[in-house]
Amino acid sequence: METKQQKAVKDITSILNGFTASEIQEVLFSVNEECSANYVLVLDEKVASGDSCLS
Repeated sequence: METKQQKAVKDITSILNGFTASEIQEVLFSVNEECSANYVLVLDEKVASGDSCLS
């Protein structure tokens, strides 16, 4: 059985097939920035609602 991470790698690899190394680096950097921003937004919402061990 394929793990969630293995499936993601397989899916991302098929999407990025044909991209240059530089293009892949740019795409992954953008994805990382967006995911980090989404994580901060979710964390902020949890803290604001009192639904976090950090509050």
